[in-house]
Amino acid sequence: MKTIVQLILFTATISLVGYAIKRLIFRRIETSRIEEMTLALGFGLGFTPLLMFDLAFAGARLSPRNLLLLLSLLVSISLAFVWRGFRGIRLIRATSRVRLSPLERALTALIVSAVVFAFVLALSKPFDVWDAVTTWGFKAKVLYHEQTIYTDAFLDRDGALTRIRPRPQYPLGWPMLEYLVAVFVGAFDESNLKFVSALLFGLLVLAMYAACRTWFPRRHALLACALFVSIPFIYYQTVFRLLLVGGKKSAILGGMADLPLACFVFLSATSLFHWFIRPVPAYLVTAAVFSAAAGFTKNEGLAISAVMMGTLGLFILVHRQTRSWSSLATFMLIWLVLVGPWLLFQQTLPLELQAVRFVWSGAEVVRTLHTLPRVTRFFVQEAGNFLSWGLIWMLWVVLSLLSRRQMLATPLKYLYVIILGGLLVDLLVVALAPVGNVQRAFFQSRTLARLLFHFAPLAIFLILQMMAHEKTDRFNA
Repeated sequence: MKTIVQLILFTATISLVGYAIKRLIFRRIETSRIEEMTLALGFGLGFTPLLMFDLAFAGARLSPRNLLLLLSLLVSISLAFVWRGFRGIRLIRATSRVRLSPLERALTALIVSAVVFAFVLALSKPFDVWDAVTTWGFKAKVLYHEQTIYTDAFLDRDGALTRIRPRPQYPLGWPMLEYLVAVFVGAFDESNLKFVSALLFGLLVLAMYAACRTWFPRRHALLACALFVSIPFIYYQTVFRLLLVGGKKSAILGGMADLPLACFVFLSATSLFHWFIRPVPAYLVTAAVFSAAAGFTKNEGLAISAVMMGTLGLFILVHRQTRSWSSLATFMLIWLVLVGPWLLFQQTLPLELQAVRFVWSGAEVVRTLHTLPRVTRFFVQEAGNFLSWGLIWMLWVVLSLLSRRQMLATPLKYLYVIILGGLLVDLLVVALAPVGNVQRAFFQSRTLARLLFHFAPLAIFLILQMMAHEKTDRFNA
C-alpha cells in the first residue's frame, strides 16, 4: 500500500509540473479539460527529464533533495494557477451530466480494461531481458547511486564498460524517468520503475482520445482508442510484452523506449497539426517541446525531429503568404535549447563497438542503398501482419487511396509527410544496422512491429479523419 501511495504521489507531482508548463505556454488560451489533462501529464513526462539533465549538465547533483526542491518550485507555480482558476465543481457537474450510450459504455470499458491490464503487467515483474537491464535499467541505477552524469559509468574513459553494455550514446530521457520513480519510492525496485511505462501507455490513449475528440464526436474518439488498445489483446506480444516489459529473451526485442517515443511523436505531430489549422503560437511551442522529448528518448527521435522540422518548413513554403519563416526558427530554437546540452554531452561519450555500431552519415546511407529493397519488403510483410499492426496499416493504405483527393486538399497531407518521413527513418535504422547477426535479428524478431508502432497512433488519427472526411471542410489553413 505504501508503494502505491508513493507511485500516486509521483503521478500527481509529474502532472502538476506539467500543468505549470502548460499554463506558462498557453497562458490565457482556453483548452478542453481532456486536452488540459493530456498536456499536463505529457509535459510532466516529457519536459521533466530534460530539466533533470540540464540540472546535471550544469554540474548540480541529482540528489533527491535537489530534485524535490526543483519539482516543488514548479508544483508551487502549478498550485497557484489551480488556486486562481479552480473550477473543480464545474468539472464534477459537467461530468455528472455525461450520458453514454451502450456502445460508448462498452468501448470505455474496453479502453479502461486495457490500461488497467497495462499497469498490472508492468508492475508484475522486474526487468527480464538484457536490453531492458543494460540499455535503460543500468543507466537509471547509475543515476540512483552516483546522482550525476559525470561518472566513469557513463564516460567510460578506460573503455571497459563499453565492451559489456550496448548503446553508451543512447539518450538519458528514459533512465531519468526511471530514476525519478526510484526517488519517490525510496528504493531501486525494477518492478516499480516500470510503472512509468504503463503511465505512458495511459497518456498515449488519453492523447489519442483528446486529439480525435477535438474534431469528432465522443463515439468516434472512443472507437479510435478502442481500435488502438484492442491490438495488444489480439496479439499479446505486440505491445504489452515488447513495450511494457521489454521484450523476449533477446536484446534486439527490448522495446521499452519505443512507447515513449511513439507517445511524444504523436503529441508533437498533432500539436503541429493544430498550428497548421490555427496559428496559435502555443501549439507551435508545444510541438517543439514534445519533439525535443522524442529526441531525448531515442536516437531515432533526433531524426524524426528533423522530419518534423522539414514538414513545418514545407508547410510554411506552401503557405508563405500567411505564415512566416520565423515560426520554423522558433521551433528549431526551442528544440535546440532543450536538446542542445544532451547533444554536447553525447560527444564526450564512448562509441559502441564496431560490430554493433549504427553509423548515421550520408556516405553510409549511400553504401547501404542496395539493402533498402530487402528491408522494405520485410517492412511491407510486417505491415500486412494482421496479428500485429497490420489491420491499422492496411486500413490506412486503403482509405488513403480512396480519400486521396480530399486529403490532398487539406493540411492532413502534412501528417502523411510526417508518417512517410518517419517510416523512412525506421527503414534506414534497419538498413544501417551492422550486417550479420544484428541485421538478421531485425528480420527474425518482432523489432519491425515496434518500429511500425512509432507511427501507428498517428495512422489511426488519419484513419478517423478519412472515415469522416466530410468534416475536412473545417480545415481552412
